Amino acid sequence: MDNKKEYILCAAILRKTPKDSGSYKKGTNDIDKIEIGYRHHDIFSRFDGELSEKQEDCGFYTSKGRFLTRKEAMKVAYEAGQVTEKVAFNGPWDLFNIPQPECYIVGDFAELCSENLY
Repeated sequence: MDNKKEYILCAAILRKTPKDSGSYKKGTNDIDKIEIGYRHHDIFSRFDGELSEKQEDCGFYTSKGRFLTRKEAMKVAYEAGQVTEKVAFNGPWDLFNIPQPECYIVGDFAELCSENLY
């Protein structure tokens, strides 16, 4: 992996209310606005009631400290070599080769799901 490129680290969900940890200079990192985990379901199970439940607020956290939507994350993952062209432009597939309903194509790139990465 080219560490000079931005890449996807893990799933992330925006919090209803950002934390005020003061761990980073304001505007340099989104970590206080989100909770992170291996998969989105893992995050929801740990932070019940603290997270946004809007579909567009489920995204990913990057190596540069940014929160990205699923579509933005797919573009970054593709450019970093984390997903194939087929996944990036045709959408993810489950074990039975059926498109997953929660992950669908929006514009040029499909939306990233944590299953695409691990």
